[in-house]
Amino acid sequence: MQPRPLGPSTSSLARLALVLAALSLLPPIATGQTAKLSCPYFFDNLHQATDCLEAVFSEDDKPLYTHLTVGSVPPGNGFSLGIVTADPTHFVSAFAPRTLPDMRKTNPNIFVVPSDVAPPDQPNSGGRKSLFVPRVSVAASTNGSWYATGGFDWLPPLYINAPRPGPVPTCNKLGKLCTDTVLTLHLEGTHSVARTINFYGLGPASPNTQYTFRLDQTYGGMQGRLPLADYHTVDTSSEFSAAAGIEAHYLQLPVEALPASVYVHFTAATLPGITAQPTYVHGNVGFIDHLTHISEASAKPGQVIKRRDAIVVDSSFTYHWYTDTSSSAASFQQAVADVNLALEIGGIFQQDIRSSATHLRAFFPHAFYSFVQDRCAGPPATPPLHLPPNPTKEDIKKAKKAATDYIKNNFYTIQITHGDRCDFGDVDVAAHLAASHAPSGNTIPFFMRPTVGGQDIDSLTSLRGFANYRFRGADATFVQTSYTLPVYDPLGLLVFYDAGNAGDTLGALSFAHLRQDAGFGVNIRIMRVSYAQAYLAWGAGSGPYLGYNLVKHF
Repeated sequence: MQPRPLGPSTSSLARLALVLAALSLLPPIATGQTAKLSCPYFFDNLHQATDCLEAVFSEDDKPLYTHLTVGSVPPGNGFSLGIVTADPTHFVSAFAPRTLPDMRKTNPNIFVVPSDVAPPDQPNSGGRKSLFVPRVSVAASTNGSWYATGGFDWLPPLYINAPRPGPVPTCNKLGKLCTDTVLTLHLEGTHSVARTINFYGLGPASPNTQYTFRLDQTYGGMQGRLPLADYHTVDTSSEFSAAAGIEAHYLQLPVEALPASVYVHFTAATLPGITAQPTYVHGNVGFIDHLTHISEASAKPGQVIKRRDAIVVDSSFTYHWYTDTSSSAASFQQAVADVNLALEIGGIFQQDIRSSATHLRAFFPHAFYSFVQDRCAGPPATPPLHLPPNPTKEDIKKAKKAATDYIKNNFYTIQITHGDRCDFGDVDVAAHLAASHAPSGNTIPFFMRPTVGGQDIDSLTSLRGFANYRFRGADATFVQTSYTLPVYDPLGLLVFYDAGNAGDTLGALSFAHLRQDAGFGVNIRIMRVSYAQAYLAWGAGSGPYLGYNLVKHF
């Protein structure tokens, strides 16, 4: 019996095309939409139609807080569709998402300003509020994979609002701690069925032969984050937090007789964990650090545009204990470190630019400033319609024609104003390292070992020039660099380079053993958050690979 062939199938490409077509209809300026405001006018114009589509997948309005979701099952399990009901995460929660500053806003808010500000004469008033944020989600895919999850965030009533010096005048205070965000406990329970997880063997030199297994999981527990310190200046914001958690994790690999199944090609002697799957108690402790810095150059006489950039650095370190509750033979520990750096390239125009200027009527200057305008001011204002009182349809028609003729005759296609802020894209660098250790005599089950290549089980990308789950080992590392240029929101062009591998020892992850790839593609980003990628990548030693990624956001 032969394992299944490699490469993207026709059905995969069809699903990719369907997903990209749907997501590309999202509105140029992405904000939280509501279905009740936009969907009744779906057929009125394209803007209302795209607002409605966004609302269907990102509804954040009362009373239901419910929306659809895609990309909710592990890669390789077909197209999935689900529904999420969740209250918005409060901005003082330690689990509140950290998004990149919008460089086109006049005053990007990089600081979290606590609510219920205490009056200066009553520094210990306010606060001490308990906040409960529930969430329920279910989803299913075209190959029969599915998941159901429910949980909530709890912000205990331990803090009071207090004044403090600096650009953020208040904080949430707990004893000696004085921070923007507060202690948050996240409790969750999940059951999932992934019918197809790919497997290529263990180690950095595993053969390019694809096998599969099914993975059923039930897990639940609690994760907590405690902000310890933060720091603010006019152009910098940072926060340092401690994290800890515990959960019970039950896993099962149902026996299958499919031609590509690992049960057909491996035994307990050649693949640890294939015949017996332990129930784990999983504990972890670690820290999380976040830094945002805005850098703005001084204006110079005669300067057309001055530099204004943002640097965002997120880093974390977590140590995990996986305790086998049945025999302890599969117990192990794992250290995970992540660093992500994003450089947003921006600028502020110091002059007015109009296409009526003679020198802009030449092709190249006009093309250049048209490109710049899309990244800065947006489309030019439409010339006003000159209408008489109580205009008729014929009057409106003539006025619209006159405005069109004005644009044509005056090259009225560029309108950049002094002070307009620009977004010229992001340079992103990410580094990841996972190092596992099993006591003498213990063996780490193959399905618990981290993977590098394509996407992992949580839909996170690593080596995009290789198939999903391509390399698997006790230790794994990768480095990614990419540049995304916004073209027409929410679409952007993407170029990238990746390097990484997985192995049974850290020595197998040396630079000489790293797999590498490079490629280009398109990126879909809503409200500064990446939702999807489609790309073509070339990996050293492997041919071109067409892939896509739908990021989980629930």
